[in-house]
Amino acid sequence: MTSDANNLPQGAERLSKELTLRSNWDCAFLDTNAAWLQVLGWDTSELRGKKYFDLVHSEDFEKTCQELGRMTAGGTRLGFCNRVRHKDGSCCWISWTAIAGEEIVYATGWDISAQEATDGIPHIFLWLGNVVPREFALGHCQAASVRVLIA
Repeated sequence: MTSDANNLPQGAERLSKELTLRSNWDCAFLDTNAAWLQVLGWDTSELRGKKYFDLVHSEDFEKTCQELGRMTAGGTRLGFCNRVRHKDGSCCWISWTAIAGEEIVYATGWDISAQEATDGIPHIFLWLGNVVPREFALGHCQAASVRVLIA
């Protein structure tokens, strides 16, 4: 995910804390962005070829497999939350949105660990203009509350 492809100035991709990834259907990382180093301590070169499931918390492994199984080519998953292992061994709650192509899965994720820590429940953040029914959000993130952020 280079700056040239996005028409951004050199180094601009390091400004975002949103995780992005491309993987194949075997869940091997093909490409990640600089946010992986900022948020989870993993450098792009360390992740390339590594299996995504190597980083998934053991308690979230089954539900993560189920989410991937629900995706078919062209399918989209919104607001799926799981814990991903930081390089230091700790875990971060990540809320994912993913879309599947024929051979590639594209995903973006937000670290929601700070919100989860406030009351022990992962939250979905909904930005104005991106309204998602509460029932949909709760079913996809297993959250007990949904917060709306005003930018």
